[in-house]
Amino acid sequence: MTAPLKIVVLGAGYGGLYSFRKLHKRFHADKSVELILVNKTNYFVSTPLLHEVATGGISPEHIVEPIRKVISCACEQFKLGSVEHLSLRDKLVYTDKGVIPYDFLVLALGSETNYHAVSGAQEHTYPLKTLEDAIRLKNHLIEVFDKAVFAKDETELAKLLHFVVVGGGGTGVELVAEISDFVYGTLSKYYNPQLDGFIKISLVHAGDELLQNFQRSIRTKSKNVMRKKNINVRLGLKVIEVRDGALVLNDGEIMNSDTIVWVAGVKPYELKTDVPLETDQGRVVVNRFLQVPSHPNIFALGDMAAFTNPETAEVLPMLAQVAHKESVGVARNVIRLVEGKNLIPYSYKHFGDLVSLGQWLAAGELFGFKFFGHLAWFFWRGVYLSKLLSFSKKIEVLIDWTIDFFTPRDISAIYQCPEKQEK
Repeated sequence: MTAPLKIVVLGAGYGGLYSFRKLHKRFHADKSVELILVNKTNYFVSTPLLHEVATGGISPEHIVEPIRKVISCACEQFKLGSVEHLSLRDKLVYTDKGVIPYDFLVLALGSETNYHAVSGAQEHTYPLKTLEDAIRLKNHLIEVFDKAVFAKDETELAKLLHFVVVGGGGTGVELVAEISDFVYGTLSKYYNPQLDGFIKISLVHAGDELLQNFQRSIRTKSKNVMRKKNINVRLGLKVIEVRDGALVLNDGEIMNSDTIVWVAGVKPYELKTDVPLETDQGRVVVNRFLQVPSHPNIFALGDMAAFTNPETAEVLPMLAQVAHKESVGVARNVIRLVEGKNLIPYSYKHFGDLVSLGQWLAAGELFGFKFFGHLAWFFWRGVYLSKLLSFSKKIEVLIDWTIDFFTPRDISAIYQCPEKQEK
């Protein structure tokens, strides 16, 4: 009896999980094909909502879906484990739980925080890339106010209550806006409103403008919103060193803070292979079919893949919406390759961008139209609500948002992060 062809998908983020589901829809009744999904956690997380988990707006369990539940009848095809390296010669995936052979491979392991080789950044800052990161940051923000109650002098208070976010892209802007709402709107009221005079929130960005993928009018309005939220926007400044309780800028300034959040970019997951793959700034180069040219049985997508959009001649950005859309092209071409059909070139259409600016405010550019304010805020929430995989999670998040309209945010520091990931 001929052994079934093995299609292995590495990663269960937007790219990997959606690719797997599309492949499963085609092959679930085909005994000649075996599907395997590998991921380091047993859940899918809606990463665009992490900043709201970190600031008490959404409960952590409401933005995750158990993978075995999502893939339903294919749950036995899920393997929990971390990918350690690949043998391209032998077509083997080595994980911390064992070895998995493959005939066709989909690389969708995503990205990780990029510290840009800044001394001390990884050791002394809080990232926001995983659910554990968001939980840990929320706990820390609450603990800061617990310490502030017992602070003995103004110097200690100033350092404790200085919240610094490094990175002025979409994640940084969304997070710092939510921190302002959380700190001023909830934490200071529960602890001591007199602490407001010591609170300082800073956003440090190396570029000359925030949200550089948006048009100038949106960037200007967003910057004005930041200032109205008492956020000190510092542009054109690079962090050259991070110390315990302080960061050093390239102009020589030292900013003292017990809360330094690092969201200054991501880098693709570093995948070790026995045969080098062509990369572009760490991302695996793929052709117009989302195939690795030197290994036509391997496809890559999302943050791991460097796909050059033929319409713009630019490599697609590392965004969740890109990974989601590329999953359609990858699944389609894997199916056609298995069936012996000609592959179809992938074409990416960018509809626009959205960014949340805190409670009741957002900005967007969709299909060439710009919109700002309450309407954009409702639209932002509608889009990301639709990205949640199950109806139950949509309802849970919608309830969280509704409760936020009428009551302060949650300030319970009850979730414990895994010991190995503690700061």
